[in-house]
Amino acid sequence: MQWWNEFVDWLTSTEGRQVIATAVVPFVAILAAGIIAALIARASAKRVLDHQDRELKASAVMAIIGAGRKATSWSSLGGEEKQRMDNQLNEADIRLRLLPVNGASAAADWAAHELAGMKKNSANFSFQAEQTFVDYRNRLLEWQDKPKRARKLFAFDLEQWRFDDEAADKAAAEKQAQWTAKQASDKAADSDASAKAPYAPAAIAAPAAASTAPVAPEAPVAAAEESETLSTSAYTRPVTADYEATIADNEAPSGDHDAEGSTETRNTDDVEYERTSNDGEDVSTVANDVYAPPVNAGSVRQRTDPDPTLSEH
Repeated sequence: MQWWNEFVDWLTSTEGRQVIATAVVPFVAILAAGIIAALIARASAKRVLDHQDRELKASAVMAIIGAGRKATSWSSLGGEEKQRMDNQLNEADIRLRLLPVNGASAAADWAAHELAGMKKNSANFSFQAEQTFVDYRNRLLEWQDKPKRARKLFAFDLEQWRFDDEAADKAAAEKQAQWTAKQASDKAADSDASAKAPYAPAAIAAPAAASTAPVAPEAPVAAAEESETLSTSAYTRPVTADYEATIADNEAPSGDHDAEGSTETRNTDDVEYERTSNDGEDVSTVANDVYAPPVNAGSVRQRTDPDPTLSEH
């Protein structure tokens, strides 16, 4: 107790009070200020980090929700768009797993399972895919606000799905084993039946006998068609009895042209007879026989200026 009494005496002395005022009090003040500044800096840094974490979490959740929206219309996307969508899904899944949040891996696994279900239902059950997307969005937003509570729900869903998948895989394996055993037994039964069955050579089909019935010759059609063509294409100049009499009277005075007049006034019946009798000839030859020969100048003059003797007759 002697040293404590001496210390108290020193503090109450003038020298002790001077040391306390000049050294101890400033040291304590500086120490307290440093502690307070450190606490303030820590709080501000924590606030900044929390803000960044919230932004990262929000961007990751928005990316995974956008991927879910695209997954509802997966069946209507093209090949290139599906490939780009797969890249976005992988990127969003990685960003979600790298978040410094409790339960990020469980949330990523749960989101991957839901996205696979929405892709599957987008082909036939669009309403089911839309309803699944609504639940998917709400659960992720709830996890963003309350990670600890949502993490338990995600873990429960994952455990239930794992149990269902194991049961389905087991049933599929049993069915596969039964099908394999049935195929093996059927194959063995077929091989035994083929071994016990007697050998029977295959029947050889006889060649078909050639037909010896006479073939009727085709009727000649070319001559009939050619005669029909000539009869329809030929043109006959109409000749009346008055016209022939007028030509004969006009050409009667000129004795030099009797032969020509007789040629011009030949009967059309003879022309028709010649045309029909020469059906086998060329069409141009028949056409030349049908048309009248050229008329001379005397005949033309008699036609334009008829002889007054004709009116007397």
